[in-house]
Amino acid sequence: MYQLSIRHSRRCGIAVRATVAVALAGALAATGTLPARADQPAAQPAIADEALLQPADLRGATPEPLADDGYWSALLPPRPCAGGPFPSAALRRADRSVLALIGVDGRPNVIMEHVATYQSDGAQQYMRELRRALKTCRGPDELDARWTVLGTGVAGDESVLLRRRTYIDYAETYKNTYLMVARTGRVLVVVHDTGWETASGHSALARDLGTTAVRRAAILN
Repeated sequence: MYQLSIRHSRRCGIAVRATVAVALAGALAATGTLPARADQPAAQPAIADEALLQPADLRGATPEPLADDGYWSALLPPRPCAGGPFPSAALRRADRSVLALIGVDGRPNVIMEHVATYQSDGAQQYMRELRRALKTCRGPDELDARWTVLGTGVAGDESVLLRRRTYIDYAETYKNTYLMVARTGRVLVVVHDTGWETASGHSALARDLGTTAVRRAAILN
């Protein structure tokens, strides 16, 4: 087992560290539960592996569980300037977040995926809340990030391609993370290309992987 640490420091002086554990397949299942005894049925994740991006989509990389220390909770799914969960969170039935480290142009690149199922019209409600938040989030949000809509209607029943821009103090540079957020039926799909350390992600890659992720997640409907 090894750990991949991604450090973001903000101009206001608050340092945020997101530590992601990437483990070999073994004793812990994707749900984080211990293997069942021989006399018990194995616990199955609510979001099946088949509904997530596959190694063939990720240039051979195998997605691993995303260990959230609290930083990523504001991004999975994103809620710009909300300061807390959207009301639609109460309708969420199940969710799962994974990470993959892939190579892009000869350097590491971090991809995150979040898939969630909702009751009733919860996924539609989330997309409405997201669009409303993006319209009113003019300045930096609670994590000192600025949001820009780069495109709409690119995947799924509803979808939006976003740029999340942050300033990294120690590198004295701006970093761009690109996100595809889409709904397919009662399922919400979020794909992040966060780049690597101080290097930005790639908007085209987020769009392409997001489109593929929507197609995979559609089986949950």
